Amino acid sequence: MMNTQNSEPSLIIQPKRILYFLGGAGIILVVLSFFSQYIRLFPDSFTTHIPFKAYLTDDFISEFDFNGQPDIVIYYNVLLLNIAACLLFVIAYFKNTIKDAYRTYWTALAWIVLFFAIDNLAVIYKKIEVLFRDQFATGKFTGAIGVGVAIIIFAAIFFRFWQHLDVKYKLLFISSFALYFAGTLGEKITTIYSAKRFSYALFLTLEQGLQYGGATLLIYTLLLYMPSSFPRFFVSTKPN
Repeated sequence: MMNTQNSEPSLIIQPKRILYFLGGAGIILVVLSFFSQYIRLFPDSFTTHIPFKAYLTDDFISEFDFNGQPDIVIYYNVLLLNIAACLLFVIAYFKNTIKDAYRTYWTALAWIVLFFAIDNLAVIYKKIEVLFRDQFATGKFTGAIGVGVAIIIFAAIFFRFWQHLDVKYKLLFISSFALYFAGTLGEKITTIYSAKRFSYALFLTLEQGLQYGGATLLIYTLLLYMPSSFPRFFVSTKPN
């Protein structure tokens, strides 16, 4: 919302509204994905002999399938992570201008989140996972083990940064990253099993929902945090 009543215009953002909007969109995509996988696994429940409707059905299934291929549900995750990365880069910029003691952590966090966004499309991690599995015969649990190790390393590096935050932001940051990493780790474990089972589709959809929730909560957290870094950036938590 743009406020022009004063001599200087100011941009007022309401984090709760953004949280509800992005969270609601994520829930809708999760429900549509669940429905698409139900149609895929139980085709007899939704049969059609009209070619155009059959094409739309197939397209609906492919666009809302959490199979790691670029589609609507993946693009939405990329959108959320890009928004979070942009907010982190803005915070990091201002932290660097004031020579904040934790400016390096903010910058590193921004690049990590941006990498997650790129990886959703470029599947860099999956390519590394396949390389390790083929070259070193590490087995089908390579992905889950790799994510687990990455979580431990991430926690160790950013523990000092997390400690310096206020209690509210400590809870919000750890909740957002816990949700996202839980979804990522769960996805790696679930993909070990057969994609033809309904339980596979159900768990994979719920795990992507956790990633949506983690990224959305991170955006909300950053919007709440930003006024402490921006003297002229106003965030309103009150309705109009």
